[in-house]
Amino acid sequence: MRRPDWAASWDDDDWDRFVGLVRDHLVERGAAARVVDGAVLLDDRPAIGLASLARTCRTLEQEDWRPTVADRLDQLLDGPTHEVPTTFAEAAPRLRVRLYADDGRLGPEAAVTRPAAEGLSWTLVADAGDVLATVLPEEAAAWGRPEDEVFDVAFGNVRAETPDVAVERRGGLAITSVTGDSVYTSTHVRWLDQHVRVPPAGALVILPTRHAVHAYALDGPQAVDAPEVLIEMAGERSAEGPGELTADLFWWRAGDLLRLRVHEADGRPTLELPERLDELFAELRSDR
Repeated sequence: MRRPDWAASWDDDDWDRFVGLVRDHLVERGAAARVVDGAVLLDDRPAIGLASLARTCRTLEQEDWRPTVADRLDQLLDGPTHEVPTTFAEAAPRLRVRLYADDGRLGPEAAVTRPAAEGLSWTLVADAGDVLATVLPEEAAAWGRPEDEVFDVAFGNVRAETPDVAVERRGGLAITSVTGDSVYTSTHVRWLDQHVRVPPAGALVILPTRHAVHAYALDGPQAVDAPEVLIEMAGERSAEGPGELTADLFWWRAGDLLRLRVHEADGRPTLELPERLDELFAELRSDR
């Protein structure tokens, strides 16, 4: 089985043991489910990600893994479910857009999505307060409304939420953090310029969990230090959770997100910059 990115640091034996315990418990329950790419895929409800459970197990002695896996899977499998409303009038107040990592859990037949950036998708969900359900393509089609309209309503419902905005100092930089308890907080990256003063050059952004957006505006010579600071921060915060999303770094400009590729050079993260951003960083360095 292909191992998800969040499990890259796992020892092979430990990973096999963890996945084996998950599979064993699913068999014991007689669940119509399979484990694929770090998630439990079910025939009758949304996929269950295993990142949080795996992270919990790594903090425990191995003899405690089996009961921990069993308890958590029972909670998730026995928890409340709800049907997506069959009419758009009923569905509209519940619709939200949640940012998901493209980790194979949600294929085109299992969700209504739009690309947000490389590795990330805007995903349509129906939220009933205590539980949410991914909207299936056939469910959305039954409403008889254009997809643009459906997403506009869903984005609008998220936009109406008010996350917390604060500045935290890190590495000598003032990082603006947009945070909240809502699982849709990361969706607010779509309207970053409503929370952060963003210059025409844009901002560097990380989305380590579904509960946070961290950004640094590309304005002033100190911006050249931002990539290293943000990459380190993304790795720490995504590992801490809860709700791990991605440890990648993005360039936000005029509402668009571009994933920036990073590779190691001499033990330090090195960015592969697009031409326009490379030119901007050269200008900023010359001002130092």
